[in-house]
Amino acid sequence: MGLAAAPAALLLVGFMFLPESPRWLAMQDRRADAEAVLQLVYDRQDVSEQLQEILAAIQKEKEPLDRHSGLGALLARGARKIVAI
Repeated sequence: MGLAAAPAALLLVGFMFLPESPRWLAMQDRRADAEAVLQLVYDRQDVSEQLQEILAAIQKEKEPLDRHSGLGALLARGARKIVAI
């Protein structure tokens, strides 16, 4: 049992050296930190394009969902019989 825990312990130690997610940092309004992590990951100074893509994705997720997608599509009038079966 002790030998089986070795990979998990190595993984735990490795996680301590990983940077925080730039996406999570951007969602927490820590854009400067997100940019710093992106610079570290991409190994270049100009990461504004990647940061803008992340911010656009976050903004799109905040927009209300279309009525005909996801759960709304299952509850639509025409789909009720199909879902009931």
